[in-house]
Amino acid sequence: MTTEKKQQQVENFTQLINDAEAAISINYVGLTVSQQQELRDELRKTDAQFRVIKNTLFKIATKNTGNEELNQLINGPTALIATKEDIVSPARIIMNFLKNNEDAIQINNGYYFGNIVDPEYIKDISNIPTKEVLLGKISGQLIGQISNFMNLSKNSISKFQMLIGALTEKRADEAPADEAPADEAPAEEAPADEAPAD
Repeated sequence: MTTEKKQQQVENFTQLINDAEAAISINYVGLTVSQQQELRDELRKTDAQFRVIKNTLFKIATKNTGNEELNQLINGPTALIATKEDIVSPARIIMNFLKNNEDAIQINNGYYFGNIVDPEYIKDISNIPTKEVLLGKISGQLIGQISNFMNLSKNSISKFQMLIGALTEKRADEAPADEAPADEAPAEEAPADEAPAD
């Protein structure tokens, strides 16, 4: 490899390190070209990158970026699955791939939230539901809670209205009827004309 190509690789690895939020390190020694392409295609759907690592050049890139702890990801023939998003979807793809291609790859470790994580951790994360599934569940629960609240509110308002109606009716029944005006006293009889004197 020419010096120019090596320099380009170092720059590519530097970019990869700077952009990646998470990474999974695998030993790819048993991976055929067609399996590698299949894995790349699946990972691309999650915006994850599959990169075969040149160990010496990767170490130069980690030194340049001040991320030398990432050298722990290198172990023999190494490929990195790097992602700017969460690690769950790529981890799931790797675990599913391993079910059908046991001898093709081996998980070395990973990098997540600034820490080096072991293969068991990668396996555990792969069982977490995707962001979309979690958001769907949360949305469903929120909608259910809002719906319950609306129903309770509607029932409470209806009950309150019935209570007000009942109280109004009760008050109307209990209120003393306005007394009818008493019959007017008969008008005083006008004094009879005096009888004529005899």
